[in-house]
Amino acid sequence: MRFEEFLSNSSNVVVPKFGIRWQPFDDSLTLRATWGEGFHEPSLFELFSSPTQFFSDVHDPVKDTETTEIPTILRSNPNLQPEDSRSFSGGFVYTPRFVIGLTITVDLFDIESEGRVNNAPDIQRVVNRAAAGNRHRTNM
Repeated sequence: MRFEEFLSNSSNVVVPKFGIRWQPFDDSLTLRATWGEGFHEPSLFELFSSPTQFFSDVHDPVKDTETTEIPTILRSNPNLQPEDSRSFSGGFVYTPRFVIGLTITVDLFDIESEGRVNNAPDIQRVVNRAAAGNRHRTNM
């Protein structure tokens, strides 16, 4: 368990994490699992930074030759809320005694989050997805 106290606001939280490790037969097989919660406050930059403007070069996938500069503005958001997450991981480690030096490890994990702050999307990726299905060649 972890307690986080934030002096700048009232978002004090307890962040739990539990784990288990079990060797059902001997030390050749180990089963393990963890479950936990996460908490992340927005940074001062994400909350209060000045707007930033720049130009992004974007290739037009339909015309296939032109590159355009797109004006882009990144802004902060003083209304951002904290990010919450839950995670689970589980797996096993198997070290067979009959093969010297061999260890097999399998791990699975799942992380779910709410209120996650993402950076601005890659403009080229947005343009490519918008143009998907509209691409044609005029000089065949």
